[in-house]
Amino acid sequence: MATALRIAATTTTTTTMRGIIRPFLAIAQLQPHRAFSLSWPRPKNSIGTSPQDSSVPPPPETSSTNAASGPLPTFAPTSSPELDVLLSHLRKEMFIEPHLLERQRVLTHKKKNHALLEEDPIHVPIGDQTVPLTPKVVHNPISRRTFTKAVQMMTEPSDFDALPGLVLGFTQSGQNLQEKHIAMAVRKAGFVGRTDVLLRILEQAEFNKIRIPAPIAREGFRGFTVLAKLPSKRTVIKAVKGARYLRNLLGQQDSLALGEYKSAVAALEKAGKTQRGIESELGSEPVGVTKDPVALGTLAGVTSMASKRFNEGLDHGGYTAEYIKKMFKPEIWDTMKKKLQHPWNSVYDATDAPYDVIREAFHDRRADVTDLNVLIDSLQTAEEVLNNTATLILNPPPLTPATSDLHDSLLNPKHGLTKEKMKAHAVEVAALAKRLRLEIPLMQQTLAKWIDAMADDGVRVMNWTPDDTRFRMDGTKKKYDWAAGELVKKGVGVEEAKA
Repeated sequence: MATALRIAATTTTTTTMRGIIRPFLAIAQLQPHRAFSLSWPRPKNSIGTSPQDSSVPPPPETSSTNAASGPLPTFAPTSSPELDVLLSHLRKEMFIEPHLLERQRVLTHKKKNHALLEEDPIHVPIGDQTVPLTPKVVHNPISRRTFTKAVQMMTEPSDFDALPGLVLGFTQSGQNLQEKHIAMAVRKAGFVGRTDVLLRILEQAEFNKIRIPAPIAREGFRGFTVLAKLPSKRTVIKAVKGARYLRNLLGQQDSLALGEYKSAVAALEKAGKTQRGIESELGSEPVGVTKDPVALGTLAGVTSMASKRFNEGLDHGGYTAEYIKKMFKPEIWDTMKKKLQHPWNSVYDATDAPYDVIREAFHDRRADVTDLNVLIDSLQTAEEVLNNTATLILNPPPLTPATSDLHDSLLNPKHGLTKEKMKAHAVEVAALAKRLRLEIPLMQQTLAKWIDAMADDGVRVMNWTPDDTRFRMDGTKKKYDWAAGELVKKGVGVEEAKA
């Protein structure tokens, strides 16, 4: 008798709970919600009826009524089953939740609802996707190390298709990635010919709220040098267009940052802040990434490499001259000269910081060596192309259909390069080539001093021998030649080159 009463009581309780919770689940699935966005005001409820008007059914939710800004990341299958499992886990446990309404999150987090969700899952629309509400068992945030782990598991070029979604998912979830995480991912993508993923990340800037600083932009341009070394003309043209598009996207980012800074200044001036107070609060005016001398020089290396290989060594469209001219503007090149003139001592001399800080300082210097190493290589190619171009214009060969086509390849009305202005352009190009011949040896001397300064630190920080440290530093630019060679071994661009 007592057992029967307990069973009856349990059945009654379960039925009662289902009667209470199931309508709540339905409301959570259908009721519209005002989203919070980092960039725009909250959208108004578009139903147009009062809450008491039950005769009008509520519309289903759309992406505009969910909490997160931007689409929910999706991932195609990769070459690694382990990576697929990790991406699926991240999407389920981390990326979906920011898109849910508050009441939906309550359902997934409260343990008493878990059995019901498992027995009869509720599906909710997020943009053009429909996802089930699943019980949230672990509430600890997933660390940024998981991002690094996912990138390290990407080995094939197609695997990097997942990278923009991975970046978006982490930032939507409030796990703001650090510069070193993005730089590592872009560098690895560049080695397999997939620097285009940086373009996708920049195109999503409205949603992922990421601003690409100069060090990551440099990794991007260096990645395009890998493509520019491949045998296919189509691939090399793709590299040039990609590098130029990267600069355009960075220019949009610079304009947005400068506009936000000026708006903040205007607001503080209106509030009565002095110039000193404004600079104390906001810092100095942001310097655009498009004005970074290393990025400009490396970009000139991409365009000059293409011209050297597929335009008889002549500056096609004047692009190399344009980027070198921008790089040598005083406000840009002076920052480079200041960096080159700054002496390097041991990383241990400047600080008594813990080992981790010293190790990071050592790797920062290693990044500077890579910047300068690849930049010198790029400028040497640019100097050769500019010198060839000036020589052809100032000392033209006999006119033939072939030489006529070469002359036409130098024209570019966008840069003011018309037939009437070719002579003046040649004089300017010759001057740029001459200046490069003066600057490059000075940069090589500085690079040698930097590597000498790092040789002893390599022993103390990394347990490398001085010779091993020098070998590693000298080999930084060779990594990009090696990467291009590995792609050729896999047949990338080879059949196109034969055709």
